[in-house]
Parts: sequence; structure tokens; C-alpha cells
Amino acid sequence: MLTIINLFKEKDIELFDNPVELSVDERKVLFTLEFDNDLEPNLRKGITTVGYILQKGYFLAQKKFFVPSQFKEDDINYVSNLCGLKYKTNMAEYKRSLYTQYRVYILNQFGYKAFSDCLDLFEKEALELVKTPQRPKEIFYSLISFLEEKKIEHPKYYVFAQTISKSLKLFEESLVNLVDKNLSIIQKELFDEMMNLPSGKDEVSSKNPYLITKLKRVIQTITPRKIKESIDDFNIIKDMHFHLSNITKLNEISGILNYYAVWVVKAEHIQFDSIRDKKRKRLFIVSFIIYQYRVRQDAFVDVFLQIFQKYYNNANKSIATDFLKKDLKPNKQKQLAKIRNIIFTSKKQLEKVKRIIFTSQYEDSQKLRLIKDIFTSEN
Repeated sequence: MLTIINLFKEKDIELFDNPVELSVDERKVLFTLEFDNDLEPNLRKGITTVGYILQKGYFLAQKKFFVPSQFKEDDINYVSNLCGLKYKTNMAEYKRSLYTQYRVYILNQFGYKAFSDCLDLFEKEALELVKTPQRPKEIFYSLISFLEEKKIEHPKYYVFAQTISKSLKLFEESLVNLVDKNLSIIQKELFDEMMNLPSGKDEVSSKNPYLITKLKRVIQTITPRKIKESIDDFNIIKDMHFHLSNITKLNEISGILNYYAVWVVKAEHIQFDSIRDKKRKRLFIVSFIIYQYRVRQDAFVDVFLQIFQKYYNNANKSIATDFLKKDLKPNKQKQLAKIRNIIFTSKKQLEKVKRIIFTSQYEDSQKLRLIKDIFTSEN
């Protein structure tokens, strides 16, 4: 049975699936008495005209259609007045056959395709999007953009949620089989053991959690004890990552990897342990290891930059204090000035390194080369 993913809260779904609240100025733009000559003879009854104008206006605003029961009372009254009707319009009398007829006409008038005619295209796009690093909510917005680009009518929220859920499930099944196919028996046994391994030699407890629980937290504190602890954790990750060299080369897993890894990080161990399918569980643990290997390297760079900045601040403060002393000899002043210049140059190098590290403009190999160039060219 397909589990439908929750993309939004109920109130947001309600807003998406109903006409938006329009201002007076927006009504003036969206609801007009302009008709096509071929259509005008059919708009003889007041309710027919009101229904058509509302349908067209809502479509222009949201690229989707709403049933007459969803039409806003304020909008009905505005259009009724626009049409010069003296009586209250009851949209329950708006015939379904006319609603369907005008829906087709409006789509053709603005060069849009009916969503029902493009379902296969929509599902194909969703299957491609789930292979990217985008999160489900981001995929939703990408699908909206896709529909707008292709000029396709927008469906209700449930269609998005169901399609994204189905696509994720299909892609996950392909990933599960791919990982299972590329893992050796020894690798499978190694990862199966890691899933329930305590962090220390003792039994699992609040003070001695599962190893995987302990490895979720990336330590970025710059005290020597915490740095050593972080390095010890990284060595465990590095050893596990070493056994995944055949998996890390698979292009199919790189895009969606973060989705599963972040789930493991956020989930309680009992949630992770409740996954009964061993093949699927291995996909999660493999993603977690690869993700942690990358994240921790970034964290080490950040810790290095923090330590360097701390060193710079302390040294700069010490030099500034020494310069205030009036009894410094000329040669001492020159030495301090030289040190200050070295630190200032190092700070400029640090800023350049920061910009390179945190940009998405370069690949990792390019970043490393650029950083090396900074230190070799400025020495």
C-alpha cells in the first residue's frame, strides 16, 4: 500500500485547493465582460455568464479550475453586479455540462492543455525529479514550474502528493536493488552488524548509545578533547566508507543520498530499527555513511578556520598590547611590525580560502587546487 507523503499542513492544502482571496483591484483585472464572438451567443442566462466569468478569472489567477461550490461569495456578488443582475445568483444552478464545456473552451483560449491529457508526462517528470537532491517539497514546486512551462492545467494537491510518493517509492526500490546488487556478502554482514552495535564495549544504555546514534552528531567544538573525539568518530566513518568504494562510484545514488541520510540523522533509533526489509535498511545505512564522510570533512575545515581565527585574534590582541608599551626598543618594534604583517597576510589568505570552500561554483578537486595556489603564490 502506497503511503502518501505529507508536503504541507492541512491549512496550506486547503488554501492550495481553493480559490484565493482576491482584492478589489485583482477582481477588476480577472473578472471582465470581454467575450469571444463565438461564445457570446451561448451566454444568454445570467448564471451562465457569471459562471463563465468566474471560471475564466480563477483559471487566470491559479491555472486551475474549481467547482461552482468552491466559488467565493464575494466574487459571485462582484461578477453578478458587473453583469447588472438584480437578483442573488445561486451557483448551485450552474449546470455541470456548461461548466465542463467552458472549461475546455478556456483551456483552448489560453493555449493550455488539460491535465488529464498530460498525466504520463507529469509522472515522467516526477520520476526524473526524485533522482535529484531536491526534497519532496522542492519537487512539488519544480513540478509547478514544469506545468507552467508546458502550459498544462494544474491539478489538486493530492495529485502532487500521490505522484511524488509513487515516484519516490519506485526510485527507492530501484536504489535498494542497485545497492544490494553491488554489496558483497561480507559488506552486508558488516553493515548489518553496525546497525545494532553499541558505541563502547558495554551494553547499550543512555550513556552508551548505539554506535549509529553516536555518529549522528558532528562535533564542531574547538577544544582539544572534543577535536580528538571528533577525529575518533571520523576514523570509524572513514573505515566504513572505505568498504563502500564500489558504491560511491554509482551515479544513481549520488542525487538522492542526502534524503535517506538526513532521515537517519533525524529519526529515533527505534524508528530506524523498525525497518524490517534488510535490503532497504542497508540503503539507509550506506547513505548515512557516505553523507557523514562528506559532512565531517566540511566540519573539519570549519573547525580549522575557527582555530585559525582564534589564533589570529589572540595574536593580534597580544601585538596590539605590546605596541602600547613605550619602552620598546626599535628592533623589537620592527619584529612586532613584521609579525603583524604576517598575520594580516594570513588573514587575507584565510578569507580567500573561505570564499573558495563555501562556494558551489567549483568541484572539490578544483577547490583544492585553488587553495594550494593561494598558499604557493603568496609565500
